[in-house]
Amino acid sequence: MLEQAKNPLKSWVLRLFTLIFTHSIRRRPIFLNTCYSGKFNVRLGSEVGGFWQAFLSAGATSIIATLNKVDPYYAQALALKFYDVWLKGDKTKAEALRQAQLYIRGQNKDTQHWASHILIGYHR
Repeated sequence: MLEQAKNPLKSWVLRLFTLIFTHSIRRRPIFLNTCYSGKFNVRLGSEVGGFWQAFLSAGATSIIATLNKVDPYYAQALALKFYDVWLKGDKTKAEALRQAQLYIRGQNKDTQHWASHILIGYHR
């Protein structure tokens, strides 16, 4: 416990792994609304590495992540609009993300605010 208190990053990583390995994440989309969360790097030829890979390895079927820096205000607005559309039940995750992006685009034409988010994995 004292070790966790001294190192907040270790505490955060421990909470993340607890979430991944103790909760069912197969049916719900994981929304990684942080800067560059959807970036990946190629290692050893065909291996792909990225923050989102841990979620896919743990059983997540879909992840929404970002490819570059995001403004917290617009990122939050996009996430809220995504869930508002998707939770109604008549739209796929892909269509809900598209509608959320169009909603943000109507507020701010700068592509950094509305085009940064991508869907990885299962689209329904």
